[in-house]
Amino acid sequence: MEQELAVWRKQANLSVQEEFTGKPLPPDLEDSLPKTLPELFDTVRSGVRRSAETYITLCSMMERLSRRNEGMAAEYARFSSALSGLTESSQETYAVDTNDVPLLNEGMNATARHLDSSRQLLEDESRGWEEGVLEDLKRQRDTLVSVRDMFDRRDKYARDNIPQLEKRIANNETKLHNIRQKPAEQIKPGEAEKVEDAIFKVSFQSPLFNEMVV
Repeated sequence: MEQELAVWRKQANLSVQEEFTGKPLPPDLEDSLPKTLPELFDTVRSGVRRSAETYITLCSMMERLSRRNEGMAAEYARFSSALSGLTESSQETYAVDTNDVPLLNEGMNATARHLDSSRQLLEDESRGWEEGVLEDLKRQRDTLVSVRDMFDRRDKYARDNIPQLEKRIANNETKLHNIRQKPAEQIKPGEAEKVEDAIFKVSFQSPLFNEMVV
């Protein structure tokens, strides 16, 4: 499965361009936003986080209930089969007096049929939970988790990470300098280029770099 996914990633023509590139925002957009928008976001984020955790728990509970019903249905089936099997030996078991054997067998068969009906109901209920309620819960869970993760990504990428980026660039520059000081025969093929590429990628993440490019 992992190999198939890797092949698909290589072959798939996926666009990673920012969706708002080339689309200027309305000049009055910022003024139209409510002043309490940050507080509203904080409130929504708190509610989304709590709701997401609850829906995660609900999905787990529903999955356990469904599996429990399936287990009960299997036990009912085994119980029903065992009762039906008893009727096959009743005649021999009570050979001393077989007058009541037909009534005994009919009682066990009736109980077996009742258990089999209960088994079917449990299986239908379990299937209904899995295909209906559980899928709805999962859909809502996935939506809330996506919104929760969106808020987390905003916190991660909106903060000032310039000092960390500058530190990584400095470390890589030192590493690159040390590589270039080595004798040529001790430098591994592509070693310097790999560090240069790392410096470029980290620099590209910096807002200062983007301002210089603009």
